Amino acid sequence: MHSTRSFELIYNGNQVKSRLRFVALQILGLLVLGTTGYMIIEGWGVLDALYMTVITVTTVGLGEVRTLGGSGRIFTIILVVLGVAVWAYALGSFSQLLIEGELRNYFLRRRLRSMISGMENHTILCGFGRIGQIVASELAREKIPFVVIEKEPALEEQLKHAGYMYIIGDATEEEVLKAAGIEKARCLISALGTDASNVYTVLIARDLNPRLYIVGRSEDETAEDKILRAGADKVISPYLIGAHSLAQAAVRPHVLNFIEVATSTTNVELAIEEIPVPDDSPLAGQTLVGAHLRDRFGIIVVGSKTKSQDMIFNPPGDYVITPGEVLIAMGKRESLQALREALTGGKAQV
Repeated sequence: MHSTRSFELIYNGNQVKSRLRFVALQILGLLVLGTTGYMIIEGWGVLDALYMTVITVTTVGLGEVRTLGGSGRIFTIILVVLGVAVWAYALGSFSQLLIEGELRNYFLRRRLRSMISGMENHTILCGFGRIGQIVASELAREKIPFVVIEKEPALEEQLKHAGYMYIIGDATEEEVLKAAGIEKARCLISALGTDASNVYTVLIARDLNPRLYIVGRSEDETAEDKILRAGADKVISPYLIGAHSLAQAAVRPHVLNFIEVATSTTNVELAIEEIPVPDDSPLAGQTLVGAHLRDRFGIIVVGSKTKSQDMIFNPPGDYVITPGEVLIAMGKRESLQALREALTGGKAQV
């Protein structure tokens, strides 16, 4: 069973809360003690006893409510000393919180938590290491709403500087994933540093949201099957992809360059996009040739992911556009956007 201590201390700000709560309890306890003491020693009513306690512990210097006896004066001296000690502790605690920046971070995290709770259909990125930082950059460039979950507090400044929504906590803990809005999320990317952590995160995420699309990272080739069985829809090994790219760069450099140009988000001329076909699409039921996609939009349909999850590469001209499938198209970005609008019934102008 995983401990939630790191999440409680860092994300919920319990370290700050505990200090503030302790100060509040001290002040409340002092008021109760003073009121009860004056009622017992002097026989006063609740209002008089409370009033005398307040002016005593705050050391405002107002006159006594009634004349105090010897026991009452001794009790008042004790109350004054306790009051000074409590206020000194409170002032010291607030000063320490301000100096250490904990109070500022606490309110910042509360604001982030409030914003995250209102997110829907977003992506949760678990891990902000070398791979996670690249993924976050790509998501931000594509303007995809996302939340980063990172365990190391040392990376918080980097997250704040980048302007990302984030939670400092352990992604393998159920409470952290819930705080990131996993029930309302569209996708989760588990890019943690170890296969065991990725397996556990995927397992919990799948249990919390069965409809979630999950992408897992694997360090070891043997871990891919475990992550898939844990509930991931897709598993990526950065090292295998990197090695494959190195080999392709040596064997087929022009092919690799073309793929990089087509898939790069910084390229404004050419892009490959996946475009869903809605159930009520006006182009549904037409063939690729009949819909004149190439003539109207200047794009090439290079593949299709059917509703049965079959992948069709280079569909022929008589291929019928079917509701619920996803077309893989290549062309200029504005042309792809025009096709997207045409499939949804909007007016497309190239």
